[in-house]
Amino acid sequence: MPSAILAPLHSRIPAQVLARGLAAAALHGLAMAALLQAGAHPWLASGLGFAGGLAANYGLQRGYLLRHHEPPGRALSRYIADTSVLWGLHLFLFGLLTSVAGTPVAGAQVASSALAAGLGLCFLAGPRRYGPV
Repeated sequence: MPSAILAPLHSRIPAQVLARGLAAAALHGLAMAALLQAGAHPWLASGLGFAGGLAANYGLQRGYLLRHHEPPGRALSRYIADTSVLWGLHLFLFGLLTSVAGTPVAGAQVASSALAAGLGLCFLAGPRRYGPV
């Protein structure tokens, strides 16, 4: 079953795009860990870490995102709109897991980030949404 889900993604998303996304996710995790070590509230650390990961992802993916027939400002606007939805979903799920379900911060972070990243890959990535590599 997982291969049936991942097969369409593999054909739409090049390996370097996935690798850059993983690098941005690693930055997200490091930023969150640093903020938690500094005494930040877990929600704030998670939200700022995710925002940092999104900014890093845009910087790393910029050549991919902006190689399109649209002007760069429009592609950037679309990226901001799309990732704002993912950021909100991530924070909502993180809050739900930590506050309501009592999930430890690390587990809630992994689950909420994985869901947001998975939805981003499924619905937002690919040449129809931004541009070909």
